[in-house]
Amino acid sequence: MKKIIIKSFLLSLFLTSTLNVYSKEDIDNTMSLWVKEITNVYTNIRICANKKDSLEKYGLNNNDKFFEYFLKYDDSLSKLNTTLLFLFKNANWEDINFKELNNQINFTEFSVLNSTDSNLHFISWDTYLGGSIASYTTVLVFKIKEKFNFDIITKPIFNDNSLIGDNMYPTKVLLHKYANSKKIYFIYFENKCGNICVKKQLRVLKLNNNDVVFLKGIFKDEFGYYNNITFDFNINNRIVEEPDFKIDLKLHLVMQPIFNKQKSMQIGNKKFYFININ
Repeated sequence: MKKIIIKSFLLSLFLTSTLNVYSKEDIDNTMSLWVKEITNVYTNIRICANKKDSLEKYGLNNNDKFFEYFLKYDDSLSKLNTTLLFLFKNANWEDINFKELNNQINFTEFSVLNSTDSNLHFISWDTYLGGSIASYTTVLVFKIKEKFNFDIITKPIFNDNSLIGDNMYPTKVLLHKYANSKKIYFIYFENKCGNICVKKQLRVLKLNNNDVVFLKGIFKDEFGYYNNITFDFNINNRIVEEPDFKIDLKLHLVMQPIFNKQKSMQIGNKKFYFININ
């Protein structure tokens, strides 16, 4: 009986490896299981963050037990975020339908952002390690020559690189194609920089061989060249339409909003130009 089971298993393994035939239903099921796994981990991150918040609001301040539990929840958040990062890093991206992924996790706090040519896919989440200001991790899945690659595009939150986090996340991708067919991608980033303060930043990315590169010195004005353009403003009832960068691809022009001293009202725009790339 044991020999029959082993033979049956080996035959199944042989057929799977040689024929390598997977139905759409198999792939969809695999993706659903993976989505369930990442959402379960993130649910635990939320639970842990809520316990930490409750401890800060109602805990025993300046008490040894308070600090003991506070550090315990911080450590748990660190480990859960590392687990989540591991699941993204080791996913089989060839089996992921990004449009469907967006549909499946749009009710969570994950954010999925796709470029129009389907070469860039950003996935962001709040690590709950940033205190009152959200600290996001953003991973990037990018496709070069029909092969998917993975990268992390945010800065380490701690010096030992044990955690990944930043307080900005991508909200929009704009593709620009030069006459020589080379492509660049304008990536819009934003996040709160205080209780009523919003910070926005524009960076430019390109695919280079088997890697992604954020371009340096891509923007210029009368004073010099810049890796990115950034502005911030305060939310109030004087700002009716949310300020943002405006890009004219034909003129290679970027308009950045400028504000009054209190940053409560837009008073104009500053011109930047983006340069040609080789």
